[in-house]
Amino acid sequence: MGLPSAPISRLRSVHWQSWSHLLHSVQTGQHAFDHAHGTGVFDYLREDAELSAIFNATMTTSSARLATALLKHYDFHGIGRIVDIGGGHGFTLTTILANHPTMQGVLFDLPDVVAGASLEAIGGTKRCEIIGGSFFETVPADADAYILKQIIHDWDDDQSLAILRNVRAAMPGHARVLLIERRIEPDHRDAMRVLHIDMEMLVNVSGMERTDAEYRSLLEQAGFRLARVVPLLDGAGFAVFEAMRSDTN
Repeated sequence: MGLPSAPISRLRSVHWQSWSHLLHSVQTGQHAFDHAHGTGVFDYLREDAELSAIFNATMTTSSARLATALLKHYDFHGIGRIVDIGGGHGFTLTTILANHPTMQGVLFDLPDVVAGASLEAIGGTKRCEIIGGSFFETVPADADAYILKQIIHDWDDDQSLAILRNVRAAMPGHARVLLIERRIEPDHRDAMRVLHIDMEMLVNVSGMERTDAEYRSLLEQAGFRLARVVPLLDGAGFAVFEAMRSDTN
């Protein structure tokens, strides 16, 4: 079933209004969305249920494309309990759980977001717990792995560090953090597919796409060590940045 055309057109209009203030972002380094609309993009969506529904549906579609590559290229074996931080309506998490029948999951996002989650495909609440909250305050504790899919790129370094430090405070010593983000390749010709998304981040949110070195530095500042980078070979430049607490071997 297609999405209603009128709300999509309105969402596109809101989006391009912020792009009309690109010069503001270039001159100040600040995102133009706030300048154009008087509030940040996530607060704007929270106040508009219709546009928020379209946005969440779009994120689910994006997750569907990425989930196939994630399951193909990243090995989830050995993970007993996994938390999807900022997991939206739970598509990525439920896809992982459906392919790993003994794994337990926790879907964590803002209360109004997880209210739209559906877990029937993987056995409902017997397999997955839903928790509402803000990752700027605290995240669920005692999991083997924490997924943050396209979360860190939405925020500047200070905000990203706040999120990552909350994750570190919640996780046991053996746990791993999985940042699923696009990589900016060292060669700008190879990086073009991601650099235009970097501009999108500049204009519409306070975040950015990053290089491997920038993710490594960010993780180290938050008390992690980058264990490895697993390319997902999805054609969009995504990879899994797998990190452990820096006080563990």
